[in-house]
This record gives sequence, structure tokens and C-alpha cells, in this order.
Amino acid sequence: MLDFTFNVEGNSDVLAEGKIVFSYASFYPTSDSSGEKQTVGCMMTIGDSENYEIFNWKGTSDFDSATLNSAALNEQNLSD
Repeated sequence: MLDFTFNVEGNSDVLAEGKIVFSYASFYPTSDSSGEKQTVGCMMTIGDSENYEIFNWKGTSDFDSATLNSAALNEQNLSD
């Protein structure tokens, strides 16, 4: 089991109530550090602790249509 904590600091205009924040970290599983890195991400809404999503995907690519083959963010957890 992995335990990640994401903390965010910044300008209050950028991190205003209702804004969405996305944080991510990449890692190797301790069981196979020679394999492909994995990435875990957290998307949350400032001021609403009940509105969040956790994502985990193989690789370290950014979220853009070229690297994700035009898949939506929430579809990443459904892929192999």
C-alpha cells in the first residue's frame, strides 16, 4: 500500500474557492524498480473536501491529447 499526501501553497487568487488543483508524483514500485514508472495524481476542488479524484497510470507522461492518445483523464484508470 502506498500513502501519498499532496500539499499546495500559492497565491490566494490562483487557489481561490472552487478552483481545481491537480497534483501528481511518479515512482517505481519497490517490487520492480527496473520496470516502467507509475504516476499517481490527485484532482480536488479548493474548499470542497468531498470533491476529489485519485488517478494511477503507468508511465510519466503529462496529460495532453498526444501522450494519452486523446483519452479523457478519467479514462486512464480504465486502461491496462
